[in-house]
Amino acid sequence: MCYRSIFVCFLLTNLSCFSLASDFGSKKQERLLLNDQDAISAQLLTLDRKLQAVNAKMLSIEAENSQLKIDLVASKKQTDMNTNNIHNQLSYTGSTIYTRWGRRDCPNNNGTQLVYTGIAGGGSFGETGSGTNYLCLPHDPDQSPADFPHELERSGYVAHVWGAEYQYSFGMVKVNDDVPCAVCRDTTTETSLMIPAKTSCPSHWKKQYNGFLCANLYYHNGASEYACVDYDAQNIEGKRENQDGKLFYPVVSKCGSLPCPPYINAKYMVCVVCSK
Repeated sequence: MCYRSIFVCFLLTNLSCFSLASDFGSKKQERLLLNDQDAISAQLLTLDRKLQAVNAKMLSIEAENSQLKIDLVASKKQTDMNTNNIHNQLSYTGSTIYTRWGRRDCPNNNGTQLVYTGIAGGGSFGETGSGTNYLCLPHDPDQSPADFPHELERSGYVAHVWGAEYQYSFGMVKVNDDVPCAVCRDTTTETSLMIPAKTSCPSHWKKQYNGFLCANLYYHNGASEYACVDYDAQNIEGKRENQDGKLFYPVVSKCGSLPCPPYINAKYMVCVVCSK
């Protein structure tokens, strides 16, 4: 019993000493690390590199956010423009119709469509009645379902429509050539007008075509409207017979009540058709 007790006491004493030695060594190592400048510098350098990496990442994130904001603003602007364009296209329903005298086609302006091509006509130059305006008659007329009795024609209770002829020569056309016409629709404008004595349109108006101002001869019985015949007029091929009917004479200016200048007496007058 005595020997066993002595051994236990010896063992306990040695363990305590070992524990004390271990604690002393650990604390000594900590003191050595705290006093090691190279180790401290290495740790600080590591921390600085990590901090720089974090700062670089933050700058990258801020740059991405700025670009996202720019892209968002640009996308919103483009969306607003597309919405406005769609709204304008949906809300715009206007167009303008005009007749191009002396041509079988429409100008090559963007948005201009040919409705139909035809033959110019109207009331005869020698008749005091019938219509005064020029007509653009289609090449494929529809016939009435029933003719009126011939007695009406013999009694004179009717109006007349004749074909039209040029009464001047210029360019491709000669006297007595039959006159073509074209009805045109401009889908980009809402109104049109013919301006006499001008070859250009007002600001912000689209020029459709320009030409010579024409009407019936001044002393004929049958009056007519003033019409703008295209400067580059065409004729209906294959016919050059003097059958008269509705006629196109060039218009000249007459000084007096018309101020000269700026007008010049007996000068051929020009015209232009414009739309907006």
